[in-house]
Amino acid sequence: MGKIARVRAPVLLAGGQYQARIRSLCQFINSTDMVLEVALLEEDDSSWTVLPHTASSPGSQRAAVVGDVVEEEVFEHERYMPLRGWSPDHLKGLDPHRYSRQRNGSRGSDSFPKVLLPQGWEWEGPWGIEAHGNVDADGWAYAFDPTQFRWPPTVGAAIKKAHDFVRRRRFVRKRRRI
Repeated sequence: MGKIARVRAPVLLAGGQYQARIRSLCQFINSTDMVLEVALLEEDDSSWTVLPHTASSPGSQRAAVVGDVVEEEVFEHERYMPLRGWSPDHLKGLDPHRYSRQRNGSRGSDSFPKVLLPQGWEWEGPWGIEAHGNVDADGWAYAFDPTQFRWPPTVGAAIKKAHDFVRRRRFVRKRRRI
């Protein structure tokens, strides 16, 4: 039996979630009484990829079975500049990147992420914009700043108000266990 290496990594609280960056091959053992979700990301300077996992859904306690469906999601963000309109190019400082796989907008990228299909799964269709619920016809929800975003969006988020300067929408793609 091999040795077990203990890895300590700085843990940050960002957007209500604890995050740690581990940069080496490791085994993650949860010795707490909490359910933890662990995701592996492959990063480079221009884009990022979520590595496949086999759970049937985030935080799932059981293995996926044939017919299970998982909904992958990516959020797109834009900022409004008076006289210039809406654009991801107007995002600034503490704003999320244009695209994020996290509901709190963290760990984003300026390019749409490549979501790899895990072995034993098939896509049910292409990426689509979620355009139902408290969003406008193009799927956008509006807020004064990114910290106000919730998913699903709160009542009234579908209507841009004079003091709303950021918006986001959700792309979804389903995969089925085969």
